[in-house]
Amino acid sequence: MTETSTASPPQPEASPEAERRPGLAARALDWWLEREGARRFCNLLFSALLMATMVFAATPRDRLPESTHARRTELSKAMRKISLSQTWKMYAPNAARSHNFIEVVAHDSEGNYWVVEEEQAMVDWGTAWFWKRDRRSIWQHTTTRKPKQTNRNRTWYMRGICLREARKGREVRRVEMFRLFRRIRKPSRVRDGAEVLGPVKRLKMQDTSCRVEVIKRMVAEDRSVEARR
Repeated sequence: MTETSTASPPQPEASPEAERRPGLAARALDWWLEREGARRFCNLLFSALLMATMVFAATPRDRLPESTHARRTELSKAMRKISLSQTWKMYAPNAARSHNFIEVVAHDSEGNYWVVEEEQAMVDWGTAWFWKRDRRSIWQHTTTRKPKQTNRNRTWYMRGICLREARKGREVRRVEMFRLFRRIRKPSRVRDGAEVLGPVKRLKMQDTSCRVEVIKRMVAEDRSVEARR
């Protein structure tokens, strides 16, 4: 009984010229790289079209022909998705409208309480306070954000206060943080004789127990480090 061979017929070998021949994409890229003038023209054309589009989207509607209002609205919606929506507001100064500062009160197991930290109400932040203040002042400013929501920076700041009070030998049961809010009055009212800052409004932001497990571990580790010194 004879066996039928299933081997495929031999394929012709590719010629060295075919192996060295670049593909269509490579040939197109070489063609593009060789034409410097065409590249510069396309770059200028794209930049001009992009600039014209952004100026068109930023121009107030009342200064454009009514026939272009619908297209401008559609363009603005599309540009917001890719963060290309530019308006003159982004270049205007965003002056503060209020002054916020904190007050932290500690409570012990006997019902006593005392203020452990109080930021000055009339501190002059100036125009570049973020680069002039120390780290503690920056943390204090950060804790006032999202007063009615969870703020992890505020939580850890209050845990640090529990640790600091423990170092002083005080048995603190819990600490409270309040935000003191004073609205900055309009310049027209200040010109009429009103004070720059309005009345103080007090808001409790957070109440943290100093007896939770994570703070107990922080205090124990801190004391063990001090004992080894």
